[in-house]
Amino acid sequence: MINNKYEDLISEFKSITKQRWLKSVNNGTNGVGLTFEKLISKEPDSMFFPDYYGTEIKCTTRFSGYPITLFTIAFDGETFYEMNRLLEKYGKQDTIYKDKKILISNLAVNKKILVNNKYYFEIKLDYCNKKLFLAIYDINKNFIEKSSYVDFSSLKTRLELKLSRLALVYASKKRIENDYYYRYYKMIIYELKSFETFLELLNKNIIKVEIVGRVSRSGSEKGRQKNKNLVFKLPKENITYLFNEILILDLNKK
Repeated sequence: MINNKYEDLISEFKSITKQRWLKSVNNGTNGVGLTFEKLISKEPDSMFFPDYYGTEIKCTTRFSGYPITLFTIAFDGETFYEMNRLLEKYGKQDTIYKDKKILISNLAVNKKILVNNKYYFEIKLDYCNKKLFLAIYDINKNFIEKSSYVDFSSLKTRLELKLSRLALVYASKKRIENDYYYRYYKMIIYELKSFETFLELLNKNIIKVEIVGRVSRSGSEKGRQKNKNLVFKLPKENITYLFNEILILDLNKK
């Protein structure tokens, strides 16, 4: 059953590993993922659907300490363009595009985090109303508002649609002159435990959260507001807290 479900992905991965060192599509930190997506003929995007026939693919390098980005999600309220409201009220001026604002910070559940040296932000999980709220305080920790929220139902839908199945692909990295190259050597396939597990890990701050409202620096959207709203991340060492390990394919050992 396992082989049938993941047969095409496993076949693609084995084919890629046989090619050994492959030139990166760029020299950025996202090169390892974008290069793999190109190899499996997937167009890069920010959609919330899985990458490959129901399986989301995440790539990492051998010694990377970066957490895995699970998904991003917009606020459900209080307003339709809630992130724009937060940017206008609590953001700071972009250093290049002076008419734009940015709002980027790590967040935590039941812990106040200093933002832009002026405010404290805190995530609150309301299990009665089934909402994730963003509570905001002034520099003296006096309460300002708790208006921005995401419904638990939205989180559950995004999580289960995007991450019911996950393939974590590992690569070695090297530089030749001015270009980076990757050798993909290991893939671990996981399946999601439950939304309740996700909430538990979120409440314990094992799953990390970031608020991101920024301005695009390149491409066709250069100079435009590029808001991700809330970004949920999980350190690689904690991946089995949220997922069950299904299959390991380590071609370094062959």
